[in-house]
This record gives sequence, structure tokens and C-alpha cells, in this order.
Amino acid sequence: MPGSFSRSDSPHPFRLQRPPPPRARRPKTTTTDEEATQEEPSITPNPPLQTRYIDMLLQLDTIPKLHNILAGAFSWLLLAGYLVLPGTFTSIRNSRTLSEGAGKAGKVVVKTAQNLPLLWLAGFGCGIASVGMLFLCRIWYSNYKWMLDRIIWPSLTNSAIGFLTTIINIYTARGGHWSVTAIVTAAVTGGYTTIMLVLLLVFDIWGMRKIMKEHDDEKERAEQEEARRVSRGRGEA
Repeated sequence: MPGSFSRSDSPHPFRLQRPPPPRARRPKTTTTDEEATQEEPSITPNPPLQTRYIDMLLQLDTIPKLHNILAGAFSWLLLAGYLVLPGTFTSIRNSRTLSEGAGKAGKVVVKTAQNLPLLWLAGFGCGIASVGMLFLCRIWYSNYKWMLDRIIWPSLTNSAIGFLTTIINIYTARGGHWSVTAIVTAAVTGGYTTIMLVLLLVFDIWGMRKIMKEHDDEKERAEQEEARRVSRGRGEA
């Protein structure tokens, strides 16, 4: 239409409109395991218990095997010294069958018994065993666990068996007659039994139980401390 202005007469009949600028996207933040661990409240575990009881248990692995073998050997040597040999000697010496009815051969056996060779051999065995156990006790006396398991309990058991066997032998095979040999044998076995009982009271009832009580108290305190740390860490989270 003349005189009128249309869109087609415009120098830019098709004006392209610019699209709106794209929105800036926020970068996705990925949290690694390490960062997540750092963000969480850290709970440091309590250090392992360090008590005298645990030190003793750990020390058991450092004790040479030779000392354990020697402890067992000395205990059996002590048993042989004041149990087997003196008991056999006493029976032979008081056998009326050998001294009266067995003739010359029986008198020779009785005379040999009266020379006390077995008693000296038994005394030598007891002496060697005693010295050896004293040597081991001097080295490991601070480890109550080893002393009880390797020295005190075996020696106490063997000594008690030897003492009871001696008493039974006196009142059965000898008719209740206390000779010099019987007195010596009963004194040795009874003395060792008494000494081991005293050591048992010292190392077990007084020493070991005291250390175990300290260990239990320390363990309970550590558990309570750990529970408080865990609850405090959860509260911070």
C-alpha cells in the first residue's frame, strides 16, 4: 500500500533475536572419601593397655626355651631325689626277709643299704635341683606368671606327693617305725612343701592377684574412656 510502511520494506525484514544467555551451571562438587573422612569428627582410639600383667605375658615369649626345659628337668630331678630313691631305700633297709631269711645274699643287700648309697645319691639330686631352681628364680623372679607355672606349682606338687608317700611308707611298710632315714626323708619333703607353700602365698595370692586387679582396673578405665570418646564424637557429628 503506497504511503504505508510495512515490515517487508524494512532493511532487516527478518531480525534475528539473540537467544537469552545460558545460565551458568554450578559445578558439581564431588566429595572424595578422603575429604569425607576429614569432615567427619575423628575419633582416635585409645592406645593399647600397658600393664604389668601384659608385660609379663609378653615376656614369656622372650624367655629362652632352654630355661623352660631346665625348670622341668630340675623339678623331676627333685622328685626323683626325695621320692623314688629314699622310698626304695627305706623299704630295702627294713626288709626282715632279706636280713633274716635270705641267707648270705640277703645280708649283703642289707649291708649295702646300710651304707646309704641311695640316700647320698638322692641328696645329690635334691641339691642339684635346688641350686638349679634358685638360679632360674634369680633370673626370672620378677615374672610371677613364669615362676608360678614353671617353678612353684610343679615343685609344690612333687614335694607334697613325696611327703605323703613317705608318711604312707612309714606307717605301712615300716609299721610306724621312724628311723633316721625316714626322719631325713620326711624332713626334706616336708620342708620343700612348706617353702613352696610360702612362695605360693607370696607370688600368687599377694603378688599375682594384686597385678591382676591393677590390670582389670586399667582395662575398665580404658573402656570407660573409649565410651566417652565415642559419645563425644557422635555429639559433634
